[in-house]
Amino acid sequence: MQLAHQRSGVCQVNARSRPHWSRTAAPQRSAAGAARLTVANTAAPEISAQLSSSTADLDEVRQSLAARLASSDVVMQPLSVPGVPDDYHPSQGWRPLPHHLGKQDIWHRIRQEAKADADAEPTLASFLYSSILGHSSFEKSVNFILANKLASPTLYSTQLVKIIEDCFTEEPSIVDAALADMQACFDRDPACDKYTQCMLYFKGFQAIQCHRIAHHLWGKGRKMLAVALQSRISEAFHVDIHPA
Repeated sequence: MQLAHQRSGVCQVNARSRPHWSRTAAPQRSAAGAARLTVANTAAPEISAQLSSSTADLDEVRQSLAARLASSDVVMQPLSVPGVPDDYHPSQGWRPLPHHLGKQDIWHRIRQEAKADADAEPTLASFLYSSILGHSSFEKSVNFILANKLASPTLYSTQLVKIIEDCFTEEPSIVDAALADMQACFDRDPACDKYTQCMLYFKGFQAIQCHRIAHHLWGKGRKMLAVALQSRISEAFHVDIHPA
């Protein structure tokens, strides 16, 4: 009985000590919500009227522009570039443009850039000589670069040099495509300041040239070698394209 009486006393104390703010806060919150709702209902017609006015103004501007264009004698002519068909657009693919260099001119420019880089940065002199300056032609330089990129402990660079050389001889269009890729990269990529940058350091350019070699091998019936090159291309450049 005494324990029950003590529990009853505790409950009474807790009940008496309970704050009374919750009983008065509810009406205040209800009043504030009602006030906001009243403001929203009052502002809704004004906002709706402003939106309608803006839409009407926009329609008026459109009609005015359409009328001015209809009455204008000016005819918009497409921009034409000398030597390029009027219906050509860059998104349709690569085509030679008047400012593009020929094969020998590009190779001469590449050698000039490599020589200047070797003089400015002697640390790279050996690398630039073995990759560019030590070769007599564009295709031999590309051959050396790609062979060393694809070489592995079980696939020697000397073997790859012979394979790539045979592919270039049997299908010269692979070299022409490499030149076109380099010219397009130089034209369109803001990060490409020199031809040597694309040739030596851009793995996208290098991966595409390696894929063309693998595709040539696949077409010649050397499918296992083409698939082996595909695997090495994926490992070296993180670009995986089936050789077919």
